[in-house]
Formats: sequence, structure tokens, C-alpha cells
Amino acid sequence: MKCVQTARTRIRRMRTSVIGLLGVVAMATTVSGTRADESMSLNGVDFSVRSLQEGLDPYAVYLLDDMDSQAGAVGEYELRHIFVDADIGFQEFLVGSTDFPPLTVSFWNKNEPIKMSESGGSYRDDTVEFAVTGYEITETTLRFAAKNTTHGIMLFDGRIDAELVGEIHDWEMGGGSEPQKTAVLTGDLQVMGTLFSDVAFQFGSLH
Repeated sequence: MKCVQTARTRIRRMRTSVIGLLGVVAMATTVSGTRADESMSLNGVDFSVRSLQEGLDPYAVYLLDDMDSQAGAVGEYELRHIFVDADIGFQEFLVGSTDFPPLTVSFWNKNEPIKMSESGGSYRDDTVEFAVTGYEITETTLRFAAKNTTHGIMLFDGRIDAELVGEIHDWEMGGGSEPQKTAVLTGDLQVMGTLFSDVAFQFGSLH
């Protein structure tokens, strides 16, 4: 029990650091790629629900797989990461004790220089963030709708390897061997009417 509590304490400290690195800045872009329906529809999924599997701690930062580095590209902007908070973040959000969304998707201008914050995190000045409105997260599924006030709704219907995410958490906390670098999340992404299929993400860090 002590080991579990220690791991959770470290995860919560990590999420506090990550949350401190996240920001929201509006941007103006044009979309290129495969056109899709602008409605709240993707693969027949109901994106109005808010459901997190009991006992599952989904905390993670997902970065595009190297092979999918151009997926989600929006004009001069590229998808930087999907941030999924720990279970406590979802609980706080549902009861209204925090305004910080437990799941966000961030884009940044690839033509700007990368800067470093005092805490060691990398960032660019010109970024835009989509905040979650609905989600379904299980051991095998990560689905969500997220919204930006300027650029509308984005949808994601993904398949997640929660067991591998757990192994990576254990390794980061000093237990077990380093997991093989592989995609832990794959799914279809629809942003501003543009559809990207089978986009692959790896477990990553904002530092």
C-alpha cells in the first residue's frame, strides 16, 4: 500500500508540473487534408458522455509517433500533444472544484523557435489548445470531443494499451525494466472538418 501511495504522490507531483506548462493562446489557421463532415460525428461514437473506467488512472502525455509526425497538421501548425490528467483531475472537474480541463490537445506553430521555461519545459509562443467536453476512457478505449472557442470542435476515437501505459508508469517510478518504445495510442482524429485516420501516439513528456 505504501508503494502505491508513493507512486500516486509522484504522479500527482508530475501532473502539477505538467499543468504548469500548459497554456491557451488563440490562433488563426487554414486546414489542409481530407475533408470530413463538420458535425459531431465520427465512427458512430457518442461524444456527449463523460465516463472514466473505475479504478483506472489515465494520466499521460501522448506525443505523435515519429512515423505520423505530419498527422494533425493544420496549416503552419502541428499537433504537439494530447494531455490526459490523472483520475483525481477528472473527479475535480466533474464536481466543479477546478476550471482546468482534465484532457487537452495542443497545437503549436512549427515555424517558431522552441523556447525553454524555467522548469525545463519546451514551448512556442504561438499555440492553441482544445479543451475536453466529453470523453470515454477504458483500458482499451480513449475517445473524446474537445473544443476551442475560435476553431470549434475536434473529435478523437482511439484504441489505447492501458496495460503498457501502466508498465511505463511503473518504470518511471523506478520499478521494472524499460518498456519497448512503441505506439500506445492509435486512433482517428477529426479537427476543423479534416479527418486523419489511424494516427499513432507514443507515451511522452513535455520536458
